Amino acid sequence: MSNHFDWQTEDNAENWDDAVADAQRPSSKPRRWPYFLILAMLVPAALFFFQQANHRVSTAISLREEDIRAGFESQQQAIATNDLELFKTTLSASQPGWTNTQLQLFEAGLLGDPWSQNLQQHNQPQIVEITLVPELIEAEVKIETEFTSSLTSNSKEPFKLQNILVFRQGSQRWLYSPPRAEFWGASTEAVGDLLTLTFPVRDAEISQRLLSDLDTAVGDMCAALDDIQCPADLHVDLQFVTDPRSLAAARVLSTAAAAVPTLLLQNPTKKPLRLPTPSLIGTPTDDKGYQALLGSYAPFVIAAAINKVNGYVCCEHGLIYQALLQKQLETLGWSALPQSENNYQTLLWHETAVPFDLPDLYATEPPQPDSMTAMLGYTVVDYVTKVAPNTSVAELQRRLINQSSYWRWLNHFITIPEGSSGNLERNWLRFVAAKLAETPPPLPLPDQDIQLLCNGGSGRHAAIWRYDLATGVYTQESEKRPFLFMNPLPNDSGVILQERETPADRTSLILWQNKHATTIAHLPLSTVLYRTQIDDQDQIIFSYDFNSQANQYHKLNMDVCGKNECDVSPVAEPAAWDAEQMTSVATLFDAFLAYLPERTTESDITIRAIEPYPNDNSQLYIFLSLPETEQENAKSAYLFSYNQETQKLDLLTTSMHKLPPFDPLNISPDGQWVLFNSYAPESASAVLYLLHLDSSTTQTITSTNPYSYPGYDWSADGNWLLRVEDGFIHLLAPEHQYQRLLVHDQPNCNYAAWVNNM
Repeated sequence: MSNHFDWQTEDNAENWDDAVADAQRPSSKPRRWPYFLILAMLVPAALFFFQQANHRVSTAISLREEDIRAGFESQQQAIATNDLELFKTTLSASQPGWTNTQLQLFEAGLLGDPWSQNLQQHNQPQIVEITLVPELIEAEVKIETEFTSSLTSNSKEPFKLQNILVFRQGSQRWLYSPPRAEFWGASTEAVGDLLTLTFPVRDAEISQRLLSDLDTAVGDMCAALDDIQCPADLHVDLQFVTDPRSLAAARVLSTAAAAVPTLLLQNPTKKPLRLPTPSLIGTPTDDKGYQALLGSYAPFVIAAAINKVNGYVCCEHGLIYQALLQKQLETLGWSALPQSENNYQTLLWHETAVPFDLPDLYATEPPQPDSMTAMLGYTVVDYVTKVAPNTSVAELQRRLINQSSYWRWLNHFITIPEGSSGNLERNWLRFVAAKLAETPPPLPLPDQDIQLLCNGGSGRHAAIWRYDLATGVYTQESEKRPFLFMNPLPNDSGVILQERETPADRTSLILWQNKHATTIAHLPLSTVLYRTQIDDQDQIIFSYDFNSQANQYHKLNMDVCGKNECDVSPVAEPAAWDAEQMTSVATLFDAFLAYLPERTTESDITIRAIEPYPNDNSQLYIFLSLPETEQENAKSAYLFSYNQETQKLDLLTTSMHKLPPFDPLNISPDGQWVLFNSYAPESASAVLYLLHLDSSTTQTITSTNPYSYPGYDWSADGNWLLRVEDGFIHLLAPEHQYQRLLVHDQPNCNYAAWVNNM
């Protein structure tokens, strides 16, 4: 029987024989080349489509990264230029609370400012990495910023801190956004010997390291500080928080309306000390950065431990207590504010009035630690530790907490006879003056004396004194008389005083030269003397009549002085306001409007002063004012320079403060400085503006005595500015930011002037 059985359908009967023959031949392998051909065609196509898709994804990523960089750069530009409206356009509004916090930080000037005063930022943050989510609608942006540490114990080499910012795609641009909850992870806790720290999981590794080192720092404090009396069960609770508001905590000040505990003065007895988590401040890239980060946390943690040991509750006597804390931190090497003579030299260059008054300082709430008021508190601590060297700072703190007056506090350590607290204050100021004098003057002191008008402390009468700058000797030159005001003569040959025996008497003008008094004029009761100047060889006396609310000008001829009076005649305007100059100024109103607020009209402009440049009458200073307005930060005064030959008008500076009713301008003898006074009603203080012409820079000095006008006088060489503040004399070289403080024994000296040596 055949081994092959094969069958065929009917449709194939005629091929039966062929089929049998084929069945008897071995079958061949299937042909595979068509599959390879198909595969060869498909692979390149797939690769092509993959590359195209990958290219599209890469392009999309690149475009989004460019947009993210643009959003970040806009944000940094807004911070650098303090442009709030631009900053708002860079923020996400998805979480209103977070957005409002960012706006508050921006308006407080804290976004471009390092969290800790122990860090100094060196450059603008730079993007180092952008990581997009797969959907390409959100990104984590890693930025890097270069810093140095101001702690003396840290390296001065720069280091870098890194932050992660979240950006999300908005309808028109990428926006800086709050991170999602999972970004931080859960909170966890670690316990050391003296500290317990709660922190987010994201910062677990660096938090554990910081806990160990901060724990050691608190233990070292208890061992190193004299008489600190740390209890055996001392333990401080800390919390690293993710709330961006914590970045402002180190900079928050107490206010008169509501005392807000500064971070340095918090007591963690009832609740933990809350500090920004490292990722908010910046995580270090090397050990230098870590040590600096540790140095930014340590002062607050150590201060919290000291506050807990002392039982201090913020904010009684906060200024002095904070200064004592800084003294302890300086001893431990954790303070960036050593009280050196250079700090004393910068003490009085400030834009807000600083009270040279111990009772006021004792009651002052804690200010920003690097402010001028805080610096004044450090001088008190420096002085007390000098005169009571056997008393520990810790004992000073404990006594401070329990005393209501500075006199009772200090009387524990310094013998103060009853009723002699004024002498204590003067001794403190003499200490400050000696510290200031430790820095040699940058240029010779004037070869001149200083004339003073000093009130004896009772009644309205005052005496004339002379201070010899070379010998440091004060000499009384007159008996007490009812002097009201004193002004220097422009040639420093003497002073003019205003005298009135009773409020009903007329005003007498007294010329005082070389211990000799001459009555030169009698003025109406309502007139107040405020300035003299040389004008075309005549001496012009400026006064103000409060009844008519108008300036008055009198020409004094010093060559025609009899026994009792000199030749004094009224003039309509100072000679500087001549017809030609007034005509020139009258043509400038359209040019003024280009610098003034919108909707200002010519009728709003009041010309307050026209002064020629020294030795160049073709150049004029023009000072104008606008009506008062309710608008915040509105400018009320504008100082221009005008070249009559080239007709070029330039704006030199502006002021937000109200101008006094009298001529406010004064030019230094060398022509390098233009000074003017203004009045800040919100603080009841006078603000002196100093414009340096060569550098076009403006300095401001605030005085707590707005009634001592002009309150300053230039030395003959134009280098030294004499100021009166708090009854004491300040000698300043503005170009060098240098000063001296002259402390006298008189209860109060409100007027001072340079006079030539006798």
